[in-house]
Amino acid sequence: MSNYFLRTLAVATLMASIFSLQACKEDIPETEIEPSEPPRTVEFKDGQVILPTETACGVFDTLGLSSENVSIGQIVLANDIDSFYVTIQTQEDWFVSDVRFFKGDRRNIPVTEELLPNLDEFPVKLSIDPLVQNYQYSISLDEFSACEDILVNVGASRVDQSGSVLESGNFWMEGQALEGVASQGTYVQYCLEECIVKYPASNVATMAFEDLYPEPGDSDYNDFVTGMSADAFYKGNNLDKVDMVFTALARGTGFEHDFRIGFPIEGTVDVIIRRYSSPEATEPYEVEELIGVGGTDFNFSVFPNTKEVLPPQDRFNHTNTNAGTNYIAPPRAEVELIVKEGNALLPVPFDPYLVVTNLDGVTSEVHIAELTQEMDRDGDGNKDYWDEGESIYPFGIVMFTEWAWPLEFENILDIYPNFEYVFIDGIFRPRDPEWYLEPVEGTNYFKKDLFN
Repeated sequence: MSNYFLRTLAVATLMASIFSLQACKEDIPETEIEPSEPPRTVEFKDGQVILPTETACGVFDTLGLSSENVSIGQIVLANDIDSFYVTIQTQEDWFVSDVRFFKGDRRNIPVTEELLPNLDEFPVKLSIDPLVQNYQYSISLDEFSACEDILVNVGASRVDQSGSVLESGNFWMEGQALEGVASQGTYVQYCLEECIVKYPASNVATMAFEDLYPEPGDSDYNDFVTGMSADAFYKGNNLDKVDMVFTALARGTGFEHDFRIGFPIEGTVDVIIRRYSSPEATEPYEVEELIGVGGTDFNFSVFPNTKEVLPPQDRFNHTNTNAGTNYIAPPRAEVELIVKEGNALLPVPFDPYLVVTNLDGVTSEVHIAELTQEMDRDGDGNKDYWDEGESIYPFGIVMFTEWAWPLEFENILDIYPNFEYVFIDGIFRPRDPEWYLEPVEGTNYFKKDLFN
C-alpha cells in the first residue's frame, strides 16, 4: 500500500534464541525476551523512507509454566499493532523441545475419547531442535480476534551439563481449568492491548518553510516554523484515534499563511481542533469540529492565519525571528481525529503544508517533499525544491527533534553547513540525516534569551 503504514512483521514469524545442549548452564544468559518493534517504514512509489516512530502497548501477561508441583519457567503473552506473541522462557536446566498452541474458542479444542486435550491435533505443533531455553512464536493480528482463548502446552527436558536428558514432561501455561475436560489443560482469555504509536520517537518534530516559492528567497527557513507530535491509538491493527499537537514557533514573513495538514482517509472520521493562545492555556479560544469527513483528498487548517496566531513583533511582520524583539510563547493547536467507520490509513506524518498568499494575492502550496516523496505535490508545475548544481534544497523541511532555526536573513548553510538533500536509491532525503542537530557556534540562530 503506497503512502501508508506498512505492517512489517511476517505472518507467524518464528524467532528463537538458540542454546546448544553442549553449552554449560552458567553460559546461558538470564535475559527476558520481550516483543520488539522494528523500525517502521512508509512505502512511497519510488521506494521506502524510514521514519522514527515508537510503539508502546499495554501490560504483558506473564504466566507460570508448570506441571503439578514442578515449575520450569514462564510464558509471556503480548501484542503490538502487527502480531500476537507467545514467548517461552525456561529456567535452570530445563529446555524446550516442542510447543503445542491453540487459539480460538476453548470449547473447540481437540480432545481424546477420554476427554483429554489431544495435543497431537492442536493446530500449531512445533518441534524444537536443538533444544532451547528461550522461544518466541508470533501470529499476525489479521488472524486474531479482539479476544481469544489461548492454550499453550510445552514439552521440555531437564538436561545435565553434558547434554544428557535427565527427565522429560509436558507442562501447561497456568490459567483456568478447562470445563468438561478431564483433569488436564488450562487456558487464558487474551484480549488485545491498546498500542500507541508515537511520531516521532522523541514525540517532538519541527517543520520549517521558505515561502517565496518557487524562488529560493533568503534561505533562512523561518518563514513559518511549527512543532508537531502525534500519537496514533490502535486496538489490534485497527486505528481508533490520532491525537496531534502543533505549536506555532516562529513567523518571518510579510505574506499570509494558512498552515494545513492533509492525509487520505478510508471510511469516515470526526476531527476536533482546539486552538489555544499559549502553552499554558487550559481553555481553547476556538474549537472547530469536522464531523463525518474523509476521502482521498481530505485536509484541514491547523492554523488558518499564522499572522493572527503569531502577532507581528517588528515592522516586518516577523515574530520570534529578530533578536531584540518581544518573544511570543508558542500558541498551540490540539487535533483529535476519531475513526468512526472503516480504518483510516494514514501516511506518517501525514502531509503538512503551507498555503501562501503573496503581496500580489497569488496563492501557492509549499509541501515537504521528504514526506510526500512527490516533487510537485500540488501539480502546479513548480517543484517543491530548487537545485543548485548537484545539491537540492526543499522549500519545506522536517527535523525529528526540537530545532534552532536561523534568525532573519541568515542563510541556513552558514548555520547548518551540512544542509543538503539528494536522491539516494530513488529516495529524496538529506545527505546527512543529522545535519540539523548542531548549529555552528557563534552564528545567528534562535535562542530564547536573545529576545525580550
